[in-house]
Amino acid sequence: MSADPSVAFPSYVEDGALNEPRLQSLADFVITTLSLEPDPENARSHFLLLLSSSWAGAFPKKPNNQETKPSESKEHKKRKPADNNIVQNMNDKRMRMVVSYTGDQRGNDIRVEDVVRPKNKRWAEHGGEEAKSWRRQSRAGCPTYGSCQQCMRSGPVGMFCNACNKPESQPGYVVLVNGDKILDSITLANILNQGHEIAKADRYFTPFMVNEESFGNTNMLLAASRVYGNIKEPEIKERQILAARHLFYDMMK
Repeated sequence: MSADPSVAFPSYVEDGALNEPRLQSLADFVITTLSLEPDPENARSHFLLLLSSSWAGAFPKKPNNQETKPSESKEHKKRKPADNNIVQNMNDKRMRMVVSYTGDQRGNDIRVEDVVRPKNKRWAEHGGEEAKSWRRQSRAGCPTYGSCQQCMRSGPVGMFCNACNKPESQPGYVVLVNGDKILDSITLANILNQGHEIAKADRYFTPFMVNEESFGNTNMLLAASRVYGNIKEPEIKERQILAARHLFYDMMK
């Protein structure tokens, strides 16, 4: 394996410059994973030992004439405690879904400015600049709200629907996509008059909490048929279903 990081890890380095957003995402993932251990601090120490060992094998030391000068080594040692303090101080913040979360928001509804959703309230391009910018607001890097696949209510992504109240109905509120478009679950819920569950500001981010499911014209037909299935008058039922399909068509433009 090459000792050049830009060769060894091309997905994290671009044109010789560190790709800081991706490295940040990796750091967030590691911290989240370690927090799930019985003793996170001990797990962190063990992880650093494993990382150091693996790194030594992947990137052998340079010849003696290229090794770090003693003065540089001392400088590194001086910086190390400060770096550790930074990591320690950021542990709790990085566990929250909302990047800008502060302790005074505990138990409150998420602030409007912290809600992540497509700007046009219809859809955003998967992998586009708008979608990439979401990581500046959310650790999950996705819309704050997903859709219940049973009733189409919108709510905090990854949580169970508070209307259906079926914990066994994995995976709860999911992010819906149509081709390369990430759909706005709030708008979908409005189309079907299904309501909305507001997220809390102090939600924790955990790995694999975000699930994506495809949603197209057929899915809207099936969803509308379920939602309006209890309407006894056939004409009214068909009119409601047709209206939902037309609104979805307009949403996808």
